[in-house]
Amino acid sequence: MTINLEEKTFLETQIDELQKRDNLLAQIEQKLYAMRDLAALVHEGDLSADETDLVNEQFQTLKEEVHLLEQQLHTVIH
Repeated sequence: MTINLEEKTFLETQIDELQKRDNLLAQIEQKLYAMRDLAALVHEGDLSADETDLVNEQFQTLKEEVHLLEQQLHTVIH
């Protein structure tokens, strides 16, 4: 079975897109784990009000970053 240049280019493009998608998913996963860890800190209830506010800010920042990565993911898919 021989692959012509057009098929090879198509397959290389597909591989590149899948690698980009995989990278984005890995970044999203990392941020979701960080969000989980922050939520666990708050759930333990050992934080002061200021510490809770700081953790909440970090959580919201991660949430926004995940949203941006999801948008990038949709542009790679479509």
